[in-house]
Amino acid sequence: MNATPIRPAVLLVESSRATAFTDSLLSRDDVDVVLLRCDSAALSADYLQRTAHVPTFTLDSTQPLLEEAARYLRWMKGTRNLPRPRMVCALPEARQTDTRRFAALVDLPHLTGQQVTWMHGRMTQQTPTTPALAHAA
Repeated sequence: MNATPIRPAVLLVESSRATAFTDSLLSRDDVDVVLLRCDSAALSADYLQRTAHVPTFTLDSTQPLLEEAARYLRWMKGTRNLPRPRMVCALPEARQTDTRRFAALVDLPHLTGQQVTWMHGRMTQQTPTTPALAHAA
């Protein structure tokens, strides 16, 4: 009997809009994806249609994150044939802190608080403008 390789599964934190990264990841056949969606994200009808086949957990923004993590774990446990993410991927910089907290609550590997701070600091640093470039604009 031929052994089938186990495909890695990732919990992908959606951006507030469709991205090329998400489209690329969803088109791959060597990874399983579970989407983590925020109920306040205003996603296009086209995007929602394109991702309708992907298992999706939608966070209720009116509930505490601890309760949503418990609800996610119940959803994972109670849904048959659902990929079991072993990692989390969160591109939206604004969601890194909450993603880290959620991942910790559901026992997935995640950035430390210090790593999130470093990453946020990197994104907010301004590059000095040289006078020549400032005049060229």
